[in-house]
Amino acid sequence: MSTITLHISLFLYLLFSTTTTTANAIGDTANSPPYIPSNYFLLNCGSSSTSEQNPSANQVPYMAARIFHSQFTYTFPVSAGPKFIGLYFYPVNYSDLDIANSFFSVTSGGYTLFSNFSAFLNVSAMKPAVASLRKEFIVNVRNNQRLNITFLPSPKSHAFVNGIEVVLMPENLYIRGSDYQIPLVSQKQQFFIENSSALEILYQLNVGGNEVSITDDTGMFRLWLSDDDYTYTAHGFPPHREVPIRYTQETLPYTAPKIVYTTTRTMGNDSQKYKLTWRFPVDFGFYYLLRL
Repeated sequence: MSTITLHISLFLYLLFSTTTTTANAIGDTANSPPYIPSNYFLLNCGSSSTSEQNPSANQVPYMAARIFHSQFTYTFPVSAGPKFIGLYFYPVNYSDLDIANSFFSVTSGGYTLFSNFSAFLNVSAMKPAVASLRKEFIVNVRNNQRLNITFLPSPKSHAFVNGIEVVLMPENLYIRGSDYQIPLVSQKQQFFIENSSALEILYQLNVGGNEVSITDDTGMFRLWLSDDDYTYTAHGFPPHREVPIRYTQETLPYTAPKIVYTTTRTMGNDSQKYKLTWRFPVDFGFYYLLRL
């Protein structure tokens, strides 16, 4: 699939304008309980493999895999509402099967999450180099509906998965329906994300800080990567501030872990000469939701 590069440039005035969100505080993370989902599933799929382990691939879930030679469906009994789906892939040769020839599709709730997908080619193209891959999606489940995740190998191919996670998400975190208008860049009209929409999470970064693991998230098992590999200009420096983190009704405590708000990048005295830019490879033909 053809790709383009999404450039995000932040000037100093934008940093000033975003700090005003703390004005109407409703609490501090130290006094707020973490988000506890009523539905969540963490699956270590299949059986242990004899493949060689790359040091960057965790023992769980990447050292076990389930192989599919025909259509296969996982079914999860969940309540209605938005669900976070995480799929883990460690593309190595399993049972003498050539991983370079593994192509498959994955569907859920009437949505095609990806089609004719190759974990091997995706990992091979990623920079910096990685050994494993995690794909993240948000799918809405209607009343009296089960969440199905179906793997379908392409002809003369096979599918596989190492781990699956399904987590109930809070309402209105990413999808707020037709009552919430989102500015569409360079367009006059407003954009809406309907409740029936499905989303793929592409990049979730802890700006100016280290990686935040899924166990250190606010209860939704999201992974926050360091932004070091995505900064296009090297002029910004990342100070760390130990300050009280206060929230509003629009930005609730489960929106992001505290560490995300205590790390930052700033231009300092160079703001008059440079701009701070992040660069993301993305696919053509889609709308992208940018949250700062």
